[in-house]
Amino acid sequence: MLRNLRLLGTFLVLWAVPVGAVWIWRGGEDVLFKEALLFTEAAFVTFGGAYVVLSYVAAVAVSHYGWLTADQIVQDSATPSPRRVRSSWSPSTWGL
Repeated sequence: MLRNLRLLGTFLVLWAVPVGAVWIWRGGEDVLFKEALLFTEAAFVTFGGAYVVLSYVAAVAVSHYGWLTADQIVQDSATPSPRRVRSSWSPSTWGL
């Protein structure tokens, strides 16, 4: 039991240090901080492969944050390479 608690604490620190540093550096309203929280949430609520995570992130990025349009998501889903999907979701695409 103690080993499990130490492991959980280690992972919590490994997550909190970089996310906390971004929050201190850029603030809570910055897109980088919001991305960190979005992908943390996606890691906890999605089960399955990469396409499950991509659909969840796409839905939240369009409906909640407005970082992308639905048309951009459809265009990216038509490409065969996951690398293309990741590279097209860049801050320059969002106008930042």
